Amino acid sequence: MPKISTTPNAELMTQAREALQGKWSLAVGVFLVLIVILCGVQAIPEAGPFLPLILSGPFSVGLAIFSLALSRGEQADMQQLFSGFQKHFGVSVAAYILVGIFVLLWALLLRCHIP
Repeated sequence: MPKISTTPNAELMTQAREALQGKWSLAVGVFLVLIVILCGVQAIPEAGPFLPLILSGPFSVGLAIFSLALSRGEQADMQQLFSGFQKHFGVSVAAYILVGIFVLLWALLLRCHIP
């Protein structure tokens, strides 16, 4: 059985602030670039709902890779946001779609049992 972390929330917040020390502009910039790209893609009427669905999976993987590198004190840069397209494209799209399906099914299941 995996060990459950009992680190107090205040300590986790302190660790996060220390990891972001001097890197706030990079972190905010990466998130803004991601938001602009995804909002721009959703604004294209010909793209329909499928292009954002296909792009969200790889961007989620890239954002996770960037965030982990930042929190571990490793070299973090803007290019990591796009790493989900280079190495893990098919797996990330499939995982994103499966997560969406499971969330939808569980939401329907729980909705049926709420009085």
